[in-house]
Amino acid sequence: PYYTGQVLDSIIVKKDFTDFKKNAILFIGAHFIAGMFGGLRTCAFSVAVSRLNVRLRKLVFTALIEQDIGFFDKIKTGDMLSRLSADTTTMSDLISQNLNGFLWNFVKTLGTLVFIMKLSWQLSLTCLIGAPIIFSVGKLFGNYYRKLSTKVQKAMAEANHVAEEALSTIRTVRSFANEDGEINSYLFKLKEMLKHKIRQAFVFTTYDWSVKISELCMTMTMLSYGAHLVSTQQISSGDFISFVIYQ
Repeated sequence: PYYTGQVLDSIIVKKDFTDFKKNAILFIGAHFIAGMFGGLRTCAFSVAVSRLNVRLRKLVFTALIEQDIGFFDKIKTGDMLSRLSADTTTMSDLISQNLNGFLWNFVKTLGTLVFIMKLSWQLSLTCLIGAPIIFSVGKLFGNYYRKLSTKVQKAMAEANHVAEEALSTIRTVRSFANEDGEINSYLFKLKEMLKHKIRQAFVFTTYDWSVKISELCMTMTMLSYGAHLVSTQQISSGDFISFVIYQ
């Protein structure tokens, strides 16, 4: 973003081709390096999450296989299979996504803060004032979303248990002509899961709207104040363009 602003400043304001060429080379170099490191990061996390998934499955299976016999009388087979397959995959995926996102955003945020403070501390304060509001909204919705995720996993395990019991005792089901009953039981569990999934979708949509509205208010405030700073020549046009991209 910094070199984007400098390139545009060279063309529009300074009209200096030599300065433009220098900034264009730096702009291309920055993009190239960012792209290379971005690809390496994605590759490294893909390998790491695959290894993590194998380790998690082994640990869960080891924990299950070493339980006392009484454990298997109390815990449903469908629950155990769900933990071993669906939950381990979900856990490793979430760890990968959250860790990847956290590291990427942590580094990016630190770098951005350095650059925006250097470009204009006044505009930086304008943007940072609204940050706590967005973080608070994210925390509130995040806690509720996690509770719904737990309910989805539980409903999925119960559906797996119904299916596993019906298929493992198919002769008994057929002898009592209870195919429709088993289908209805399975469908009932699936509808429970669907209900929680739909609620999750609405929660995420509401959260997305809240964040976008907050960001829009922050952006409009920053643009209005930035226009004032440019007009009074407190910052250059190129620096303001860079700041807008960073923001």
